[in-house]
Amino acid sequence: MSALPEIVAARDQAPFVRLRKHWLASARAVARHLAHRNGTVTIDEVRRHCEPPQGIDPRVMGAVFRAAEFEATGHYRKSDRRESHNRPVAVFRLAEAAPGPRGGGPISSIKRGSGS
Repeated sequence: MSALPEIVAARDQAPFVRLRKHWLASARAVARHLAHRNGTVTIDEVRRHCEPPQGIDPRVMGAVFRAAEFEATGHYRKSDRRESHNRPVAVFRLAEAAPGPRGGGPISSIKRGSGS
C-alpha cells in the first residue's frame, strides 16, 4: 500500500491546522486578557471577541482552556448564546502558578549543576 493518500490528506489539512493553531493562540490571548481584567472568564465571553473562523468546527472552542495557564473554578453560568439553549458553561480563572509563554515558572529559576 502506498502512503500517498495519507501524505495528500496531511498536505490538504496543513492550512486548516495552521489556521486552527493561529486562532487558538488568539482565543487564548483574549481569554488571558479577560481573566486578568475580570478575575474569571467563560467561553461565551471569549467567543464574543474571537469567533472561530469559518470552516473550523465550533467545538474547537473547548481547546481554549486546555492550557496550564487556566483552571476551572468549579462554577458554571448559563450560556448567553441562543444556540446553546442556556446550557451551563464552565467559569475559568488564571492559574496561580501558570508558566510564562516560554515555560518560565518558579522552577525555571533553579540553577542546575551548581555542585553544591
